[in-house]
Amino acid sequence: MPLLKQFIVAVFFPLACLLLSFFLIFVIVKLRQRAIQQSGRFTPLTRDLLRPPGHSLRLKLSELELDWSGYLAMLLILPFAMVAMYFVNAPADGPAAWWHDVSYGLLTLLAATFLGHNSYLVLSKVHRLQIGLDGEMFVGEELNQLMLTGCRVYHDLPCDHGNIDHVVVSPTGVYSINTKMRGKPEKGAGKANLEVDFTTEKLHFPNGVFPLPGDQVRGEARWLYHYLSSAVGWQVKVNPVLAYPGWYIQRTGQCDVRVINPFRAEGLFLKGQAVYSAEQIQQIAHQLEQLCRNISPSCQRPANW
Repeated sequence: MPLLKQFIVAVFFPLACLLLSFFLIFVIVKLRQRAIQQSGRFTPLTRDLLRPPGHSLRLKLSELELDWSGYLAMLLILPFAMVAMYFVNAPADGPAAWWHDVSYGLLTLLAATFLGHNSYLVLSKVHRLQIGLDGEMFVGEELNQLMLTGCRVYHDLPCDHGNIDHVVVSPTGVYSINTKMRGKPEKGAGKANLEVDFTTEKLHFPNGVFPLPGDQVRGEARWLYHYLSSAVGWQVKVNPVLAYPGWYIQRTGQCDVRVINPFRAEGLFLKGQAVYSAEQIQQIAHQLEQLCRNISPSCQRPANW
């Protein structure tokens, strides 16, 4: 009987406290939803919102933050759970007791190592996504300045293979822009120089040579070409562009993929022969807006069933 009581106290009591916590959270959320409904303070917006720069990355970061919170909670609970299991299953003194101590110590070490390793991987992904998000936000802010000149700019355009970071519609053409972020050394000559060799399609950074991700950018531009051409009824040429924020870019050779630093890059989108009229730009922009305006406002009035 004392052993049964010890088992109930060590196992079922913490479980009951955990279930009670979840129940209280559920009740608090429901009470808040009920208070919002009774107050009648719903959003006055009747249209969905446009996707901001880096919207997809923000969603991935939210998921990773939930994963990190889960691993952190398990790391905090692990010592108490293992101690409870240790005392519940503790045998009498003897060889069995020695093996019991070693096995539970190893089990605790393995569980902590597994959770710690996964937590480290999640934080590494969070760091990479945060850098990518900063890049997309910076490029988006620079491209938004083009709207002062009559261009149309859209961000995080959903497509079959994920999303297109940015799309610019100007009189000189339609541009599909993919943002890439790469760290650079703090010291050394040419630390901010990026040499693009279009002949070999190689990117020469101060800390290494990497292939030009032309296939990805061309694929996004190709998808957008087929979508817009089918939607408006006439061929819409889409120019693939790679944006590397923070780099001074030197180019060798010619290529259909343009590599730019988006800071003050208005010349790419504004200089040149106009190929689209204001009416055609409006038609293209209308189709792009159908794709990008898909974020529901918060605190919407619940639907009547």
